[in-house]
Amino acid sequence: MKRCLCFCLAILMLVGCFAGCDKETEKTPETTEKVEDTLPVLEKQILNVLMIGSSYSYYYCDELAAIARADGLKMEVGNLYISGGTAQQHYEQFSKNQPIYEFVVHGKSGKTTIKPATMQQALQGRPWELITIQESYDPGYNTFYPNADVKTADYVKKTVEELKKRFPDVELAWHQVWSKEVGFKGALVALDADIENCGMDERRQVRTSEKQQADYQVIRDCALQICKDNKLPRIPSGDAWQLARAHEKIGDNLCKEDKTHENEAGQYLNGCVWYEVLTKNSCIGNTFRPEGLSEETVSILQQCAHQAVAGVYGEDYAKPVAR
Repeated sequence: MKRCLCFCLAILMLVGCFAGCDKETEKTPETTEKVEDTLPVLEKQILNVLMIGSSYSYYYCDELAAIARADGLKMEVGNLYISGGTAQQHYEQFSKNQPIYEFVVHGKSGKTTIKPATMQQALQGRPWELITIQESYDPGYNTFYPNADVKTADYVKKTVEELKKRFPDVELAWHQVWSKEVGFKGALVALDADIENCGMDERRQVRTSEKQQADYQVIRDCALQICKDNKLPRIPSGDAWQLARAHEKIGDNLCKEDKTHENEAGQYLNGCVWYEVLTKNSCIGNTFRPEGLSEETVSILQQCAHQAVAGVYGEDYAKPVAR
């Protein structure tokens, strides 16, 4: 009798153990990317944003404003733009204040453009709730790479400090851009250039898929370090691009013929990423449809944007919207 009782107890313990494992598995499902739990999060929903940057923050402002309008939000999107503008150039304009920018606002009263414009015209022109900054990206002289003469981190830090001093109530964020399309050919570089660290092939900087991935990783690592050092939220456009490029229905087809700037799909993808980060609303199911994109493409791009934002801020960050 005792042996039978012990045997039954042992069976019950094993069953309980397996049941406990099943519950634990349900609690902790596998994820493909670790959430950056130490990264700052925007304190509120942002409806007035100023982007300070280069052409990498220029072409999708209309899409961002339109995506917001489709959900009933009136968003003011300002863009202060220099072609190829670097963090160093932007920082220097705090004191020089030269009319070297194009300043465009997409919003409630339509689209307005001031050209040429100064840094002060943009900073003082609207009640901005968020100001974003980014770094220019152009192999051969861009400052993302460790062997560059100009250090991005130094000028980003100075720019953040200056903006916090001038606008203590305005939130700041960093825009992580994307790597160029496979096949991109840049300018010639010196024969003795350290092309391995710049993600280039020979002297013409021809992009391969391997070098594109390497570029993406360098840009992402730089963004992570900048956000950590300056306590900035990250807008992960570059992450969304890599997710979309890996999708068989999208591929490496997000750029115009220059293989650098966004085509309609790339612009829409960026708009979705920004919309989720700024408003904390999910872009999935948003009814704005750019011309030239199929329903299937729109759906895939929404999913890629949502996945990229969730990878940074968690699945609960961008909430579903009743539409």
